[in-house]
Amino acid sequence: MGVALTLLATTAHAQVESRAPGDRVPGQAGVDYADLIRLIGIGLTQEGGVYRIGGTVRLRHIGGGEEPVALRATALESVAVLPLAAGAKPRLALLLDLGRATDSAEGFAILALVDPAGRRLLDAANVAHDRDTGFLPPSRLPAGAAGDVLLTASRHTNSNQAYQTTALIAVRRDRLALIDTVFTLNDSGCGYERRQILAITKPDRARSPAIRVAVTEQTQVAEPDCEGGQPPAAGRRTMSTAYRWNEARQRWLRTSDALERLARETQERF
Repeated sequence: MGVALTLLATTAHAQVESRAPGDRVPGQAGVDYADLIRLIGIGLTQEGGVYRIGGTVRLRHIGGGEEPVALRATALESVAVLPLAAGAKPRLALLLDLGRATDSAEGFAILALVDPAGRRLLDAANVAHDRDTGFLPPSRLPAGAAGDVLLTASRHTNSNQAYQTTALIAVRRDRLALIDTVFTLNDSGCGYERRQILAITKPDRARSPAIRVAVTEQTQVAEPDCEGGQPPAAGRRTMSTAYRWNEARQRWLRTSDALERLARETQERF
């Protein structure tokens, strides 16, 4: 039972591709993805055609804070690659979901911004907010002079609940910055099923760049055939906010805290 995503007013965008570390980087003679991954400092080694990571890496979390993380020694089979528009300068966003750090139940996923032509690491951060992290389609929202906005999602499920934290991450002047996170939950129980459906509307370049994010909660109730407890009332509601680029403050600002209030309410269902 995953969290559904609807993207409104889509536009043409570069596609995320899964690449093996040994694959060549298009347009960059003699450069493979392993060369770019090593810039992050995660102890990437190769033996018999198998790439492995290990050791300790010090990396900030996109939401704040920085501490050394001991990585689990494991094989690295692929990296998610997303080309970005940066004028005449080629840029790649690499996303590596490295599972869990040693002695931790939390996930660890690195989003790295690299200059493939110069073989330079421009910025990197841990973007995991749960266990399984990846790009969330369409992955990139171009926002004109405000730069790009990347979408990632971290998830996990149990028997009757599916959790997702969606992150909106700004890419501007070769730096990564968290705009906000949106938490959604699907759950079910005796006599009911409740879904929170996330919808994201891309910036309209004809006006001030703005991203609208809405969560529609739908609750369906059937006649329960179990004892004890009452299902929630059937219904549908939508909570939303918008993120607008503020040129004077050089940051994205949201227009309301509606989704934060919904998340606090939702967390009481755990």
